[in-house]
Amino acid sequence: MQKGTKILRNMAALFMGQATTTVLSLLVAIYVPRHIGPGAQGELEVASMLATLLSTFLSVGMGTVLTRDIAREPRKAADLLGTALVIKMLMAVPAVVLLGIVSWVVGYTPETRIIIAIASVGMVFTMLSDPIQSCFQAVERMKYNSLSAVIGEVIVVVCSIAVVLAGGSVIWLSVVNVMSLLIVLFLSIKWWMSLGAVHLHFNPKLMRYLLVGGLPFWASGLFLTFYLYIDSLMLSTITSVTVVGWYSVPMKLFSFLLFLPSIIGTAMFPALVRTYKQAPREMVKIARHSFNLIGCISLPIAVGGVLLSKQIILTLYGLAYGESVPVMTVLSVMVVPMYLNIQVYQLLVVVGRQSAWTKVMAAACVINPLMNLVLIHYYQVHHQNGAFGAAWAMLLTEGLMAVVGIVLLPRGILSWSNAVSFVKSASAAGLMGLAIWYTQGYFIAIPIIVGGVIYVGAILLLGVLPHEELEMLYTVGAKVLSKAGIKRVLPQAETHVV
Repeated sequence: MQKGTKILRNMAALFMGQATTTVLSLLVAIYVPRHIGPGAQGELEVASMLATLLSTFLSVGMGTVLTRDIAREPRKAADLLGTALVIKMLMAVPAVVLLGIVSWVVGYTPETRIIIAIASVGMVFTMLSDPIQSCFQAVERMKYNSLSAVIGEVIVVVCSIAVVLAGGSVIWLSVVNVMSLLIVLFLSIKWWMSLGAVHLHFNPKLMRYLLVGGLPFWASGLFLTFYLYIDSLMLSTITSVTVVGWYSVPMKLFSFLLFLPSIIGTAMFPALVRTYKQAPREMVKIARHSFNLIGCISLPIAVGGVLLSKQIILTLYGLAYGESVPVMTVLSVMVVPMYLNIQVYQLLVVVGRQSAWTKVMAAACVINPLMNLVLIHYYQVHHQNGAFGAAWAMLLTEGLMAVVGIVLLPRGILSWSNAVSFVKSASAAGLMGLAIWYTQGYFIAIPIIVGGVIYVGAILLLGVLPHEELEMLYTVGAKVLSKAGIKRVLPQAETHVV
C-alpha cells in the first residue's frame, strides 16, 4: 500500500511541476517566435541543438547509473554524486572550446556563433545540475526536479517577454536562458545538501565505474539525441535558419506533450527496478498499466493534431509560419509511436536489455539521416519546404522503431488486454475525430472542447481503461488538486496498490 501511494504521490508531484512548466514554456514558445520571426527562431534552435548534442555526448550515461544505483543503495549517494560532479567539471572547458570550433567550421553567421557561444555556457550549468536531478529521482524526491524546472521557466518567461517588449536582440534571449540554468544549478545544490552530503574527490576507480557502467545508457541516449536533432542540423546546412524556424515551432509544441509519458515513466521507474527481482508479477502489472495509459493519451493527441494543424499554427504564430502546417500534420501522427518508444526503452532498461535498444538507436542514426538527406532535398527543391521532408523522415523512423521495440519486449509483458485497450482507445479517438471534423470551422477552442468531451465519454463508455487504471488516474488527479491547495475527499481507491 505504501509503495503504490508513493508512486502516485511522485506522479502527482511530477504532473504539477511538468504541467506548470509546460504552460510557462508554451507562453515563450508562442510569444517569442511570433515576434522575432522564423529566421531568429532558427538561430536559437541551432544553438540549442548543438549544445544539446554535445552535452548528451559528454553525459556518458551517468544519470541512469546514478538513479539505478542510489535507488538500490542510498548510502552510496554522496560518493557517487561527488564523483559524477568531478567528471563533469573536468569536461566543462573542453566542451565550450569544442562547441566554438564546430560553430566556426560549419560556417554560421557571426551572430549565430555568438548565440552558440552563450548557449555553451548554459550547457556547462546543465551538465553540473543533471547528476543532482538524477539523485532526486533515485531517492524519490521528484518534487525538487519539478520545483527547479518551474522556477527556471518562470525566469525564462518573465525575462524573455521583457526582452521582446524592450526590442532586445536574440542574443539577449540567449542570455536569459543561461541565467535561468545558473539559478537552477544553485537551487539543486542547495536542496540536495538538505538531503545528504556530497563527497567531491578524485576517485579513479569510481570514475571508471560510472564511465564504463554508463556506456550502454550513454550510447542509447546519444543515438536518441543525435537522431532527434540531426534533422535540424541538416536543415541548417542544406536549407536556411528560416526553414529551421518553420520546423522548430511544431517540434516545440510536441516536445511539451512529452511530459505526459515522462511523468508515467519517471515515477514508475524506481518501482519497476525494485519489483523486477522481488515481485516480477507486480512489475508486469505496472508495465501493462503504463502501456494502456500511453495508448489512451497518445491517440487523441495524434487525431486532434492532424485535424487542427492549420488552425493551431495560424492562430498561435501567424502567416509567417504557414509552412509549419504540413510539418505539424505529419508530426501529429508521430506522437503515437514516439510515446510507445519512450515506454519501451524504460522497460528494457529495467530488465537489463538496454543494449538491444542501443542497437535499434544505432540503426536509426543511420537510416534517419539518409531519409533526411533524400526527403529534405526533395521537398526543398520541389516545394521550398525542406522541413516537411524532415518531418516525414522522423515519422517513418519512429514507426520502424516501434515495431522493433514491441518485438524486443520480454515475452509476457504485453498481453491481449493491451491490444484490446489500444483498439478501444483508437475507436474513441475516431469518434473524437468525427466531432472535430464537423466543428473545425468554428473558433479553435470549440472543436478542442467538443472533441475532448466526446473522447472522455467514449473511453468511459467503451471501458478503455480497467478499473485499476481509472482509480490510479483519479487518485493522481486528486493528489494534484491537493498539491494545488484544493482539498477534496479521496475515495477508497487512494489506498489501492497499483
